[in-house]
Amino acid sequence: MHTDPKNQCGQDSQEKRSGQADQREVNPDIIKIVTDFSGAETPTQALHALGAAHILVSASESRSEARAFIWENFSPLEIRADAWQDPHVDPKCRIHIYIAGFPCQPFSKLGRQQCLLDEKGRGTAAEVCIHRIHTLRPDNFILENVAHAKVVHEGKFWN
Repeated sequence: MHTDPKNQCGQDSQEKRSGQADQREVNPDIIKIVTDFSGAETPTQALHALGAAHILVSASESRSEARAFIWENFSPLEIRADAWQDPHVDPKCRIHIYIAGFPCQPFSKLGRQQCLLDEKGRGTAAEVCIHRIHTLRPDNFILENVAHAKVVHEGKFWN
């Protein structure tokens, strides 16, 4: 995990992003985002393309090559290899947007629709997202997945 030691949203860290601490003080006018299952960090790319001032407070991605891409291109305050690991975000930090694109295979009509019982353990990723929303209390959140995720098993998971 990489983190930035000096910011208003992250907590103290042992691993530092050299030379950037002074530049990384978090301005309250900047959109602060947290992402899980981040992939190529498309939400951050979109905010950049729109010219919106933003900071990637924390991201998670299991694939090492994607983490390296995110670290080099989007300068997150923190990047985690495991979405199940809670981000190091100061409780006083106001997160504006939480975005997650959790695995779709357990919910897809093309798959077995096993949801939480997915034999590869991917179904519990949606629970991580719900946990993150409850703990971070972001102003807004976006959960990206297949349309069938809303209604699989009569939508009981989301109730």
